[in-house]
Amino acid sequence: MTLLLFTKRLAGWSIDELVAGAHRLGLAGYDLAVREGHLVNPDNVGTALADLVRVMRSNGLAVPMVSARADLVSYQEGDAKMLLRAMAASDVRLLKIGYFRFPRSPTFNYRLKVEACRRLLAEWETAGREHGVKICYHTHSTTTGDYFLGSSVASLLDLFEGLDPAWIGAYLDSGHLAMEGEPIDLALAMASSHLCAMALKDMRSERGTSYLPAQNRLVPAGAGAVDWAAMARSLARVGFRGPLSIHAEYEPGPGPGLEEMLAHEVGFFRQLLEPHFAPAEQGLNRR
Repeated sequence: MTLLLFTKRLAGWSIDELVAGAHRLGLAGYDLAVREGHLVNPDNVGTALADLVRVMRSNGLAVPMVSARADLVSYQEGDAKMLLRAMAASDVRLLKIGYFRFPRSPTFNYRLKVEACRRLLAEWETAGREHGVKICYHTHSTTTGDYFLGSSVASLLDLFEGLDPAWIGAYLDSGHLAMEGEPIDLALAMASSHLCAMALKDMRSERGTSYLPAQNRLVPAGAGAVDWAAMARSLARVGFRGPLSIHAEYEPGPGPGLEEMLAHEVGFFRQLLEPHFAPAEQGLNRR
């Protein structure tokens, strides 16, 4: 069971703090955010990624995937090529790219947008194959602004039509799928041929007043709309053995701080998932 922590919330942590934190929390390693303000970022990825991965591995930790900046959607952008080269050199084989967005407009042509984005994914597929890196696209629910292409697995498979599942993968998000109303067991069954990673977070929909649309809110695992029992059973049924990335993106609130929040999330998912994995795998995350 490759239980990771997404480093989006850990921008200020040093390599030593990341190593210590992973051991303290009992993680297998990290889903590494390569973004502005982070230890590894688009400007230094050519050297910093290899340094970080080397330290992690020397401490028994894994970095199987990178999450790029949320607006990196074209391989033709300057930092994309450097990022893939750095990942190949460091033997990091999964890359989450950015999101394809489209506006809430009655004149918007959905089919033309899908076709244009599929062409961008085809370029990523070619580049990924060349570097030995699988390109992952993350399911993200609708916000109060733009729509996201591939917000559910049903729409994601529309986007993936004609692309090679060996190099284009589905990075499913438990919370966002719940907000889209797609049952998690159905989503995993549909995505099984493309499934490359699973994001673990809980969310619920909240309405402030009758005059405002519902807002999707990130909440502690177990306090939202995700059917966790169905997810655990379904991951086992499809034989998933890829990275399980804990996102822990909600605000801790005035009481417990970040460390307590992370400990809660890791403990919740260990208790949920370990019974569904072989005993030999259960020890992989223990420190």
